[in-house]
Amino acid sequence: MNITKNHLNRMTTVLLWIGALFYFFEFLLHLLALPILEHDKIFLYTHDRYIALFALTYSVLLFLISTDKRKYNTLFLFVVIGILFSFLNGFYISSAGGYAPLFNVSAVDSQLQILGYFFLAWYFLLLISWYGGGIKRKKKNLLQTTKKDTFIPAARFHVLTPLFDALCNAVGLGGKYRNRIVAKLDIQGKMQVLDAGCGSGSLALDVKKRYAKAALYAVDADPTILAIAEQKAKEAKQQIHFRKAFLQKLPFPDNSFDVVYSSLVFHHLSSNIKKEAMKEIHRVLKKDGRFLLIDFGRPKHILFAIFSWFTVIFEEGYDNYKGRIPIMVTDSGFSKVTEVEKYKFNIASLEAVK
Repeated sequence: MNITKNHLNRMTTVLLWIGALFYFFEFLLHLLALPILEHDKIFLYTHDRYIALFALTYSVLLFLISTDKRKYNTLFLFVVIGILFSFLNGFYISSAGGYAPLFNVSAVDSQLQILGYFFLAWYFLLLISWYGGGIKRKKKNLLQTTKKDTFIPAARFHVLTPLFDALCNAVGLGGKYRNRIVAKLDIQGKMQVLDAGCGSGSLALDVKKRYAKAALYAVDADPTILAIAEQKAKEAKQQIHFRKAFLQKLPFPDNSFDVVYSSLVFHHLSSNIKKEAMKEIHRVLKKDGRFLLIDFGRPKHILFAIFSWFTVIFEEGYDNYKGRIPIMVTDSGFSKVTEVEKYKFNIASLEAVK
């Protein structure tokens, strides 16, 4: 079903009204519920757990379908203020001892805490991107493939590119995450290695430091973040060969590399470009060369399933959400496709052999 710009505008208006009314109702409910603290803390605690989940999914859905901020400035302002009031009230109740004494922290509570961090990240990202003009979508429908000569920045919006490393560290995808990937690469001697979608270059630097004899090449389509990566390598005095390139148009001859790895790139690509990129990686790998693909997989926990659905159902990550990536890798000519490790947020490593 094609969804036109008019449909998107109507959806955005309805969603904004729902959010504006909901969050102010939530704000009033919090004020009225303060006396409940001494009588029914369990009710209030349970209530706010579901409110937090709604807030997250609502914010992400609004963020994805928004097309023109100028038409919705007033409504958007109401929603932003409503979210802020609701959050401040929840914080006050928590600091007043409304939640902490109730239960031991369970696995579900830990995951809800992670979702809460995601919500705050999305909240500020929503503000920065909307008012920074970052939300300009040119799709005729929500499942249209990405143009071949365009790209989605590492942090999804150009305005956030300088903050990419800080965002990764904030959500636990920093040094420890990279070290686990580096260990899985198991590069031997003077192998030829390609970082397919190097982003800010942090992972490439860690790889080069661990496997100093390897010849490391790194490509990315974004010149801004590539410049950041090059500067890092220069300051660290590490020789990494950076090139601006799209994964579906790799500037290397056939059979060039022993190992190719790609971390958190493929969920930014449309289905067609995913397939083309995988075929290109297969082309540039030597016989028996290894491909390590690290990206989001099919969510298994119900909370992450709900969150993931709202973040990818209209976007390039839909194949990840449906668990299609291993099949796509196999269809691109690879063999021995296996999942070798799992990380947080449903991120997994797939290893394949040419």
